[in-house]
Amino acid sequence: ASAYMNFLCRPDAEALLAIQRAAFQREADLYDEPAIAPLVEIAEEVRRDIGSIIVLKAALGSRMIGSVRGKLVALVEVDGAGEIRVRRGFGAAD
Repeated sequence: ASAYMNFLCRPDAEALLAIQRAAFQREADLYDEPAIAPLVEIAEEVRRDIGSIIVLKAALGSRMIGSVRGKLVALVEVDGAGEIRVRRGFGAAD
């Protein structure tokens, strides 16, 4: 199976939260702060984001392996191809 990116659908909210919690648990442990936003977010908040901003999922076959949320801030033409400029933020899971 090959990896791909696609728009996240509302039924994927729970899977996104599981990955997000795994990715941010290390940060919560590091700062001894168990209630950071990525760990206490609920599925309804994710579903609301799906309706208002860009929410993409990375998948390997049928298994979600990551996600990204954001707003399009600029689309720049580079030799006839669109290039999306984004600000970065990362979470990593073991």
